[in-house]
Amino acid sequence: MRQRPWLFMLPALVLMSLSAFVPLITVVNYSVHHVFSGTEPQFVGMDNYSEVLHDSNFRGALFRQLGFTFAILLIEFPLGLLVALAMPRSGRMASVSLVLLGIPLLIPYNVVGIVHAAGT
Repeated sequence: MRQRPWLFMLPALVLMSLSAFVPLITVVNYSVHHVFSGTEPQFVGMDNYSEVLHDSNFRGALFRQLGFTFAILLIEFPLGLLVALAMPRSGRMASVSLVLLGIPLLIPYNVVGIVHAAGT
């Protein structure tokens, strides 16, 4: 009987799983086809992956991205810990701090991307 509240979350979890799974399968399907606008997709199997993995531009971009990711994590992780430790633990300022930190989570990333793309 104690597990009953979790059953109410099941429909939402199923919908969220489908909203992540369907685009993933679509991307995998496109990746094994040769697709051009106005033509029928042709199945090429793993040829697209082989072509990308042997491309020196891709390898350079991949290593730059991994280096960038590592550098950003070296900055963000300690900075996040410092912000968390500096936050007030109780009182009115604790509530204000949490609200201010949560505001960016209310803005969907696709809206930010569309607004940014429209400005360029």
